[in-house]
Amino acid sequence: MTAWVAARTRDPVLARRAWSEFHRGGEFLRDEGFARVHLEPPEVFRAVDEAPTLSTNDAAQFSLAAIANLALVGDDLGQVGTTQGADPRGDRRPEKGAAGQRE
Repeated sequence: MTAWVAARTRDPVLARRAWSEFHRGGEFLRDEGFARVHLEPPEVFRAVDEAPTLSTNDAAQFSLAAIANLALVGDDLGQVGTTQGADPRGDRRPEKGAAGQRE
């Protein structure tokens, strides 16, 4: 939602906030909540490692958020956590012109 508003209003501060929110991750998508468990038959048909705290819905929502952020505020990805729009990756692309397009 933050990325949509940032794109709609062309607000670079909100764009950076959208990426910061994304990088904080989902409820169980960070190492603290992510625990892998090994299961053996007869609990399962075949031995498998599983992450009981991670659902397919969690993974899907995280992926959709990544796609939306890239589509809506992708140009601001490198500016997260920086000041004055500096790009920590050393990206030397030309600045955006008045219409928001790369020159």
